[in-house]
Amino acid sequence: MTELKDRILGEMVVDRRSVLDQHFDQAKEFIGVTKEGLVQIKLRKGSAHEQVFLYLLGKAYAKEAEFSENDSVAIPELVRELGLPRGTIDPAVKHLIDNHLIRKTGRGLYRIREDKVQEMLNKINGRRNLKNGRHKSKG
Repeated sequence: MTELKDRILGEMVVDRRSVLDQHFDQAKEFIGVTKEGLVQIKLRKGSAHEQVFLYLLGKAYAKEAEFSENDSVAIPELVRELGLPRGTIDPAVKHLIDNHLIRKTGRGLYRIREDKVQEMLNKINGRRNLKNGRHKSKG
């Protein structure tokens, strides 16, 4: 039993810190964080749900760097920091929850799902490449 447990712990456990470290290079293309814990989105032409996801991802990095005490974000903070109306933020958050990309952590608080970071970053990067006329050739 101990051998299996060791394999599970070593090979299957999704660790928040390792996920953030694994996707650091890709994430830094889209977000930045200040020492005050503020998140800067570098992808301003992205959809509202992409911006919300990136903001929550930035909060996770800010918390990991000890620039922020919390990585859960409320709707008013998203409205204020992203500069989007609540009528845009609410459906974006719902879309992300419905697609299991973020989770509700408390009354009106949201955070990323670590197991979905790669999926979402790949989608955002793929859209950016299409908009810039870059695409992968087959073969």
